[in-house]
Amino acid sequence: MASGDAICQTFVEKRELKNLDVNRMLKFGAVGVVYVGPMLKVWYGTLDKIVPKGAPPLKRALKKMALDQACFAPSFIASLIGIFGLINGES
Repeated sequence: MASGDAICQTFVEKRELKNLDVNRMLKFGAVGVVYVGPMLKVWYGTLDKIVPKGAPPLKRALKKMALDQACFAPSFIASLIGIFGLINGES
């Protein structure tokens, strides 16, 4: 996540490398290591258990995607917004 933020700052926000917000990058990296990585590992492991392995690959992938987008993604995105708000001192 830290490298993704560095790419965003460089190419989207058009900052030079010497002007990158290192503190912001470290925050993204910490959230990635402490929260995002473990959560996604558990969620994708759960998806592998929920969706039968005997189904055709495309059907299995579509079921996983539907479950992910309907059940996990909304609450996960909301939690990330909350976490970054807390990290940045917002109420």
